Amino acid sequence: MQPHIIPLEEPYILYNDQKMLNFCSSDALCLGHNSELKKNAMKYILQYGVGELSASYPEGYSDCQRQLEEKLARLLGTQTCLLFATKADALHLLTASCPSHLFVESLSKTGVFNSLDISKHPHTMLCVDDSYALGMLGVQGMGLAAHHPGVDLILGTFAGGCGSSGGYLACSEAIKKSLTQSSTWAPLTPPPATLGAIDAALELVPQMEGERRRLEQRSHYLRHQLQEIGFLTGSTGSHRISIHFKAEEEAEDLRQRLFSANILALRYGPTLVFALGILHTPDHLRELIETLTTTEHFAGSK
Repeated sequence: MQPHIIPLEEPYILYNDQKMLNFCSSDALCLGHNSELKKNAMKYILQYGVGELSASYPEGYSDCQRQLEEKLARLLGTQTCLLFATKADALHLLTASCPSHLFVESLSKTGVFNSLDISKHPHTMLCVDDSYALGMLGVQGMGLAAHHPGVDLILGTFAGGCGSSGGYLACSEAIKKSLTQSSTWAPLTPPPATLGAIDAALELVPQMEGERRRLEQRSHYLRHQLQEIGFLTGSTGSHRISIHFKAEEEAEDLRQRLFSANILALRYGPTLVFALGILHTPDHLRELIETLTTTEHFAGSK
């Protein structure tokens, strides 16, 4: 049975009628409930309605979508981009159009971009999945692949650092033309409310350097405290902090212990993840650390 979840004041949620300290949200900048995003989403609804505006491919755009694509391309340092209702739609179009000469480098877990030498394969395109970096890392928070000369395509989602939904592909005009003309599939575009929220988020994200710096400091503090306790953590500077175990059962056991203490964490196999947001205060982090310290579950974490 699926849990019943009601959002409360961040970073808390009501989980099956139980108030929980939430370390599972991907909305690190807490823009999902931002008043500017809400107002702009309503503005777009009043002007453009609530339904999908039009199929983007192979012909026709709405003015608001075209303007938003141009804005995003400027911020990412690419010639153009394409917007999609979901990131999965973007990836589907990408892999269907050029499956044999595409190399996808994912930053979604590591948060680290290493330049790849694909010069030995001149007909290969490099696509970087920058999903978790958008909003959090890079110049003005626009991701690690933004303005990078060695990247042919940037794949991402607005569901994390922009507090909204939808996906995008940023690329050159030539690649965009090739993608749209070689596919007979017409993916849905984001509805007006989503376009409005994305538009507002792209105005705010470059201005949130102070919030990103504060989150980086708190992430560093939590990672250091976890290491002091004896946990094996990831080495990146991401706001998503991992604890690695030898077995899935160990990670699940600690997740359940935290759950009993009204703290929610993510688990991916033998790894426990704490997703920090700008509204996690030092008191929230101390509560997590104290709970971890009082558990007797350290076997396999070192």
